[in-house]
Amino acid sequence: MKEAYYFSHDSNARHDPKVLSMRSVYGSEGYGWYWIIIEMLREQDDYKIEINKYVWNALAMQTQCNADAMHSFVDDCINEFNLFESDGEFFWAESLKRRMDIRNEKSEKARKAAEARWGKASGTKVSAKSKNVQSEDDASAMQTHSDRNAIKERKVKESKRKESKKNIYAEYVSLTTDEYEKLVSQHGEDATKKMIEVLDNYKGANGKKYKSDYRAILNWVVDRVKEEKPSGQDTRSFKQAPRTNGRQYDTSLPEFNYEQR
Repeated sequence: MKEAYYFSHDSNARHDPKVLSMRSVYGSEGYGWYWIIIEMLREQDDYKIEINKYVWNALAMQTQCNADAMHSFVDDCINEFNLFESDGEFFWAESLKRRMDIRNEKSEKARKAAEARWGKASGTKVSAKSKNVQSEDDASAMQTHSDRNAIKERKVKESKRKESKKNIYAEYVSLTTDEYEKLVSQHGEDATKKMIEVLDNYKGANGKKYKSDYRAILNWVVDRVKEEKPSGQDTRSFKQAPRTNGRQYDTSLPEFNYEQR
């Protein structure tokens, strides 16, 4: 898993003329899409995303929109708003690459300076006084390195907390972003919304609570929605929920016909 590194983000980026042009068409939703894509570009080794037949689906999953909308958005950011650049095989943000080049250059200088302080870049002997100065510099470098590691660790923990945070998708149904995206990936967005609606109505009417709404959807809501789907419609988007051998579902509710698992 890649570490969660930061990148600089101007606090007045929303006032950039190119960004304003994009916002005039796509609004705040497009502004959110733009920064999600920038974050994804930052995670790539060369800060570029390859353009292939699946890339729009991948971006759509991250931005929670459909693939066609994401394709149009990126095309406009390349050809209309000049927020991205493309050579036909990849696309990237020149502003991000420029900032990362500056950051990488500073990091490389700091690395070489640290190597010099530790005597890795030079084998010359130094006086006792110089050694004392060197020791002080080394201690300072170690402290700085320790502080940076602490900041990295804190950012990773914050990232994990955000990933586990549950979002409210209905009055009585909450899921993490990852759980919602898994359902959409397996069953499609329309079916997922229907599953959330069924679980929301059931919990609201019966006062039922689950430790995990996601597990409840897998346990019985998937089958329930599949059974309710009108005959003659394509049911390939509905996949069978995971079953546990020997597990007995609650059959005390007359409105649902649960099978012995």
